[in-house]
Amino acid sequence: MAVLRNIILLFVCSMLVLSLAYAQSEAVKGKETAEMGYVTGKIESDNKALVSGYIGFFLTSGRMPDPRRFWRTPDSVYSLDKDGKFNAQVPDGNYYVIAIKKSEKDLGPPESGDEFFYFMDCKGPMVIEVKKGTKLDLGTKNTVPAAFVSEQDVTVIKGTIQDEEGKTVPGIYVGAYDKSVMLGKINYISQKSDKEGRYELRLPEGGNNNVVARLRLGGPPVPGDYYARVCEDNKPITIKTGETLKIDIKVHKVK
Repeated sequence: MAVLRNIILLFVCSMLVLSLAYAQSEAVKGKETAEMGYVTGKIESDNKALVSGYIGFFLTSGRMPDPRRFWRTPDSVYSLDKDGKFNAQVPDGNYYVIAIKKSEKDLGPPESGDEFFYFMDCKGPMVIEVKKGTKLDLGTKNTVPAAFVSEQDVTVIKGTIQDEEGKTVPGIYVGAYDKSVMLGKINYISQKSDKEGRYELRLPEGGNNNVVARLRLGGPPVPGDYYARVCEDNKPITIKTGETLKIDIKVHKVK
């Protein structure tokens, strides 16, 4: 099916999201094209097409995304073409929409040097309604960018990623599920661990979280991927709102 060919390796959840050839997110896997709505448009900043970026759709049934404090995994995500245009197939529902301009060609969460763009109206971040079988043209949006800056008043799990020999591992995503089991889409996701293996997972608030470290987002890990489930005494990680919790994660290669 056309939809299956366009499924995203999601962000991430990782968003979800990692292949430069991706088109559609894990959230729409198995959906028939007839069950989708179509959303098109173009994004500009300073009257220039927004390129080297992507657009994320976030169902309003979840928390309103706030990139300065945490990164909620999009429910659907699409790259922007060289003219800043997008042509998305999205399940029907109500969505917040955010465009991300990356300083590098990476489809993960925003980080220092990146910019994000809310779809706004006079009341703030706007909600769009997508209906299956219909087309919604959002036209050209000339957005005002907001620089991504890490704030201090956040809830954070951070540390380093190491392999079984104790060597640091770059390029690993750390994600959190707010469900009791680690199934379905990751709710919140970190950037990839840096060349020193360091990661930072920001959450909207404290609570119990099932935490996982993995090389790629979307679908189960495949042989050769780094992977680890993070827990304390086989229980979810507990963190308080506003707390920074340091956890070093040891990953193993899937066989």
